[in-house]
Amino acid sequence: MKRILVLLAPAVAVSGAVAAAIAAPTGDIVPRPANDLVQVAQAVDQATLTREGQTLFARECAACHGANAQGGDGPVLRSNRNLVHADAVTNQIINGGQYMPPFGESLNDRQVMAIATFIRNSFGNSFGPVTQEDVTKARPAAR
Repeated sequence: MKRILVLLAPAVAVSGAVAAAIAAPTGDIVPRPANDLVQVAQAVDQATLTREGQTLFARECAACHGANAQGGDGPVLRSNRNLVHADAVTNQIINGGQYMPPFGESLNDRQVMAIATFIRNSFGNSFGPVTQEDVTKARPAAR
């Protein structure tokens, strides 16, 4: 019986402290600024897009750009300052150009955002996420 009490004592102490903290007056509740919440949401979304983009890059892009973005048939993407322009990156992915085929027919907007976000924030690049607006601008107008 004494052993059970010894095991339960920390749990009782913790639950008592939690109950006291909940019951204790906290003063005025200060809401978090909306700007902070937007930044948190964007960070989470960028992390999600980057993960999705990594998988898509391996499947769709690595054959030409190299698994580590070292180049090959396609240009080097590692530490590439040209990736700073999200609109140019999305345009290239969707419409192709020079030796790159267009992927606009085979990739949806989310996939384009994911690949572009991944390459713009991996391999020594740090240029931020790609938005739906960036992708929409690059899509050809409906015919």
